[in-house]
Amino acid sequence: MFDNEPRNKEIVSLMEKQIDLGNKICLWPETIKEKDINDMILSGIDRLEIEAIIHNNTFSGLEAKMKFTTWKKC
Repeated sequence: MFDNEPRNKEIVSLMEKQIDLGNKICLWPETIKEKDINDMILSGIDRLEIEAIIHNNTFSGLEAKMKFTTWKKC
């Protein structure tokens, strides 16, 4: 799982490679401003809420490619 970092070329390339390998990938929604899960916990986001965010934003295969294309344009 990648941190919620800016969409630089290196990170985008690594994420795309994981999708191409058939791995699941979490694309953090725009509402998440924290850099990583630890920062989310420290900011007061409940563990169950974090798990739900991950579950609802994890994709693989063709769906991951489509979501990723939209995500990297934002």
